[in-house]
Amino acid sequence: FCVTSNGTPLGVERLRRLVLRHVGTLTLSLDGATAETFEKIRRGARFEKVLRNVRTLIEEKRSSGSDTRIVAHMTLMRANID
Repeated sequence: FCVTSNGTPLGVERLRRLVLRHVGTLTLSLDGATAETFEKIRRGARFEKVLRNVRTLIEEKRSSGSDTRIVAHMTLMRANID
């Protein structure tokens, strides 16, 4: 099955237990490609934390041999189209 996340709640233990063992596709929905745009749209979230979570996810996927497919997605809007 497929899970979509904005990347903010992902922790290493949650990744191990849920995503890498049971999910076929993880779609990461990102609100912006820069910290400024991302944090303007997703108030209270930190771009660097999300990037750390994504890096950890990729490392865990590689080291576990998981078949989980990781996809990045962005919904375009006036605030992030540029």
